[in-house]
Amino acid sequence: MKKGFIPDAVKTDEEGHKMINYTVLIPLLVQSVQDLTLQIEEQKSLIAELSMNENTTDISFLAKKAKRNRILNYTPNPTKGMMTFTISVEENKSDVYLVICNLSGVQEKRIEIPYNQSSIQVDLSPLNSGLHIASLIVSGKVYDSKQIIKD
Repeated sequence: MKKGFIPDAVKTDEEGHKMINYTVLIPLLVQSVQDLTLQIEEQKSLIAELSMNENTTDISFLAKKAKRNRILNYTPNPTKGMMTFTISVEENKSDVYLVICNLSGVQEKRIEIPYNQSSIQVDLSPLNSGLHIASLIVSGKVYDSKQIIKD
């Protein structure tokens, strides 16, 4: 693991020995499992939909379906302040926003995303340094979450 990736994960004692704080890694691992579970559920849904319509050969249909209600890109990561989020949301969906939380689940920032907007800049400079979770919420449901690092 790259030094400084998760600032609180590695500690040094008085004698210079390095120690790993595994409790800091647990939320990161839990989030990864949740992301994979969501991806599996989406794939199962897509497979079921395709098996009902065996004549579907339009690859662009599949590509569009797979990229809905997602955070497509978030840069720069790590960031010292401004971060640009690029999202994809289903047509005719409103009540879309990003929520930034710390690893304890405390909401630190909520950014409403205007209808039909696919990119938004967010100032993260007020946040504490370390790992945070950015979640895309559409119509009250969390569709995607990404780990962001604030320097």
